[in-house]
Amino acid sequence: MKDVITRAFNAAVFQVKEHSGEILAVAGVGLGVTATVLACKSTLKAHEILEKGKQNLEDIHEAEKIAKEQGLEDYKEDSVKKDLAVAYGIMAKDLLVCYGPAIILGGLSIGCVFTSTNIMRKRNLTLAAAYGTLDSIHKDYRARVKEKYGEQVDQEMRYGIKAKEIKSMVQKEDGSTEEKKETKNVATKKINKDNDFTRIFDRVNSVYWRNNAYYNKDFIQGVETDMNILLKKRGYVFLNDVYEALGMDGTEAGHDIGWVYKDHTEKEVREHHNCITITPITYLGDDATDFNNGYEPSCILDFNVDGYIRNQITWAKR
Repeated sequence: MKDVITRAFNAAVFQVKEHSGEILAVAGVGLGVTATVLACKSTLKAHEILEKGKQNLEDIHEAEKIAKEQGLEDYKEDSVKKDLAVAYGIMAKDLLVCYGPAIILGGLSIGCVFTSTNIMRKRNLTLAAAYGTLDSIHKDYRARVKEKYGEQVDQEMRYGIKAKEIKSMVQKEDGSTEEKKETKNVATKKINKDNDFTRIFDRVNSVYWRNNAYYNKDFIQGVETDMNILLKKRGYVFLNDVYEALGMDGTEAGHDIGWVYKDHTEKEVREHHNCITITPITYLGDDATDFNNGYEPSCILDFNVDGYIRNQITWAKR
């Protein structure tokens, strides 16, 4: 029983540490709201304190005036200054007591928010480092595959491209139809928003897709050109920027993944392409029979991203 309680306690402590950033953020907001409410209430009391202090100051000046008129020597300028200092001190102390709780809670609120921000920043840096390591390993592996087997084999392995026999009905000159068989390379791997950074450019995923292979090819090349101009001008481009230009929805990873432009004279800290490349890859899905005359208006788009770039943007050429 003791071990069970100990494990439960340790698990609870771990969960608190794991969510400490979120807990501190919520606590900071709560303390801030409470401090604001207390400050508003204290302001009502502060009016009474100020009125009382003002009355004390008027009494001191009145006593000073009477002493001068009656020629009293026991209430000179030094005594007046001393009384004024005491009156101001009492008023300041009363105001501090009045606003003290609001000030303390306000300070705690600011401390919680800053600590929460620091915790989340450290976590993001840790995640960025972890992603950078995995991304480097993945790129090295693909580079070795390309070096040994070639670009075509790398694509076949990555997207599960296989030869597939496509059947279609073709109308002959005499008006009759016959079945035509073609063998095409088909990407059999399931592609979706959460799968790598590749996307399918088709009627479902892009508002700019047209059922015309030549139009789609020119459109994709135009987006690639525009994004490269933006990369050189701004210094960085996020993957979601490219997705948006292609008429596609963004992804969570797309907020952090992208390209960074660097001068060749700068010291490289990792591989940078300095160029955005969008590579269309032949794709056939369940709707292959809808495609016209063997042309494929839909395709897989592959992007040569540099990787996680948020920690690189400060070094980018502006």
